[in-house]
Amino acid sequence: MSLYYADTSAVIKLLAEESHSRAFAAFYDAHADAEWVSSALLRIEVTRTVNRVMPALLPDARDLLLAFSSIAIDEEIVEGAMNEPDRGLRSLCAIHLAAARILGPDLDAVVSYDDRLIKAAQEAGLGTVSP
Repeated sequence: MSLYYADTSAVIKLLAEESHSRAFAAFYDAHADAEWVSSALLRIEVTRTVNRVMPALLPDARDLLLAFSSIAIDEEIVEGAMNEPDRGLRSLCAIHLAAARILGPDLDAVVSYDDRLIKAAQEAGLGTVSP
């Protein structure tokens, strides 16, 4: 079974029409049998964004989030994010990267549209996908 780590820049595309929304939706549907994972941060970011920008979609957002296994932001994730060597990586992206790293070799790819996160993930030896 495939394993994908998705950050907020990808998942929000399943709720709002943005650049690459259709491409990501097709990729997501084509990999419906995969395990989709993210940090607990995804729940916070998606809910806050939807509540601020398109509150009518909040029930859809909550339903969508149920499709993603959640990695708790524990001490290991906090330490990993704090010690991320890429100084240009923003804090929230560092949390996503630290969570993705703990999946190890089982992880097929980090799915993101955030250029800084993609670069840092690639430098960490993780595969990336931006359909």
